[in-house]
Amino acid sequence: MNTHRNSDRMDVTHREVSAVVKWFNPTKGFGFVQLSDGSPDAFLHISAVERAGHRDLPDGTTLVCDLSAGQKGPQVAHIHHIESMPDVPPRSSGGDYGGGGGGGGYGGFEDTGNDEVVEGSVKFFNAEKGFGFVAPDNGGKDVFVSARTLERAGVMNLDPEARVRMTTRMGQKGPMASSVELL
Repeated sequence: MNTHRNSDRMDVTHREVSAVVKWFNPTKGFGFVQLSDGSPDAFLHISAVERAGHRDLPDGTTLVCDLSAGQKGPQVAHIHHIESMPDVPPRSSGGDYGGGGGGGGYGGFEDTGNDEVVEGSVKFFNAEKGFGFVAPDNGGKDVFVSARTLERAGVMNLDPEARVRMTTRMGQKGPMASSVELL
């Protein structure tokens, strides 16, 4: 039973709750919001996003929504309105090395102000999992690249050994690409 796909079949448990998008991956069709009252994060399905007239919601978007009880916890049943959207979305990248192309598990960006432009060769990129790694020419640690970063650059996939130029930042688990350009 896909209760998250039809808000009419869901019993609303909380009305007009303020929440912030932690991460959302339109390719995977889901993400999570952090509730302003400190309650557990709520699942956000793309159907709720699309019913609100959007295809994607950048990380950090503040919204007002209704919640229902999902199979694994709270979930967004209806988005009433968007209160604010970041101008430049501070996107998180894929889940722990093992997948989830839009998740925050890899660490998000630390705001160190130490962006670095590096060139390198793609080690691998798994479009299904939504992430990959690039070996930088300078011999440093491999750089994590998320599908979201590629989407923002208009790139659909990275082939092994492809040459790229990236702007990188330090994430919680290592360097991450915040922009990618094919060379």
